[in-house]
Amino acid sequence: MANSEKLDPMVKKVDQLAKIHGFYVWIKLNFYLKRDTIFEALPNFENSNWHRKNLAHICSQIRQVGTPNIVVAFGGLILDRN
Repeated sequence: MANSEKLDPMVKKVDQLAKIHGFYVWIKLNFYLKRDTIFEALPNFENSNWHRKNLAHICSQIRQVGTPNIVVAFGGLILDRN
């Protein structure tokens, strides 16, 4: 399990990739409606209202950076829960 001292495997890979490309500061933004290191704790439903609010917040954060370098990564695990 990830904590403040140990990154989870996905975040560790992102951190390594960022450093390889000369980025030592980066931000992880979650598109899913809840963040949890325990997969089973994630809700198995869609909430369009939460999703719209989350995307608006993400866009707001990106606008504050100016001209950011953006890397997008995703997986299918959330969709393949059943």
